[in-house]
Amino acid sequence: MDMKSPNPPTYYDIIEEIIMAHRIREIIKTAVANMPLTQPLPAPAKQKGDTKMDYKLIIFDVDGTLTETKSGAQFRQEADDWQWLPNRLTRLRQLKQQGIRLAIATNQGGVAFGYMEMADVLYELDIMCKECGVSPGGLYICYNHPKATIPIYKHDDDRRKPRPGMLRDAMKDFDADPDETLMVGDRPEDFEAAKNAGCAFSWATDFFGDF
Repeated sequence: MDMKSPNPPTYYDIIEEIIMAHRIREIIKTAVANMPLTQPLPAPAKQKGDTKMDYKLIIFDVDGTLTETKSGAQFRQEADDWQWLPNRLTRLRQLKQQGIRLAIATNQGGVAFGYMEMADVLYELDIMCKECGVSPGGLYICYNHPKATIPIYKHDDDRRKPRPGMLRDAMKDFDADPDETLMVGDRPEDFEAAKNAGCAFSWATDFFGDF
């Protein structure tokens, strides 16, 4: 008995297969793009009284870590709405005397929404740095925000925590490797920035011994 050969695919069959293959590729691309990046947790800070001060560079967040608002609000109402938290100034000066390099990495997104002027924020942070011994080159500020209302500041900046840009800049400028660097902060984005930069992290309350 003769075997009947299958019908050759029609033009529409071929087009349907191409469309299906394209859809599958798009589904795979979307799935891969949305896959979470697995990164190691930041190393815990070395223990106080042991080798904690073996770090070559310590990077500090500002608001909630070194300072608090004078107004009692969660965030600054004005650029000069700040005061030192207990123990901070003395501790920073001690670290400076020990030869540890100090840097500041702070998001100041209030500027991006017009709540404060960039020049005013910079002026106040410069005062703070002079009081605690952080050199002008050790101050890293990100004013940008992806939802800013002022266009010049509206973009997704790699320097804005939780991204690692400011921390990487500091490590490069101070010639410190990630395993020689400690980030101290009080918010999840500080923790994430340390993780993304590959350096150790300490919560401010632990570092300064707050109770």
